[in-house]
Amino acid sequence: MVVPGTPILAANDDADALSNPVTVVPNPFDLSLEEANYQGSKKLRFLGVPRKSRISIFTVSGDLIQVIDHDDPNAGEAAWLLKDRFLTGEATSALYFFVVESLMPASMGQKSKGAFVIHR
Repeated sequence: MVVPGTPILAANDDADALSNPVTVVPNPFDLSLEEANYQGSKKLRFLGVPRKSRISIFTVSGDLIQVIDHDDPNAGEAAWLLKDRFLTGEATSALYFFVVESLMPASMGQKSKGAFVIHR
């Protein structure tokens, strides 16, 4: 029996302190390869994020396309369903940059930065 959904990385102290860089999976993200996306899910996962954090996603020209306010006491990850911040369209094939900012009291304001690619 297949259970729909994706595995979830549990919240942990290392993620809360941003001790390790945040990882994006899958990266690169290729929509034409459904088998490369867990159970056909069309989302990116940010792994190793603090329980309370803000993820900002930018285009290469610096345009802000999405902000994810992550607040989950059980999950050390957040998901992005590839929608822009106005929910008017999906992200296009491109290189994107992200910034994860901790909103946890012990690591408030600390940031982890990275990049990912979307192929359509």
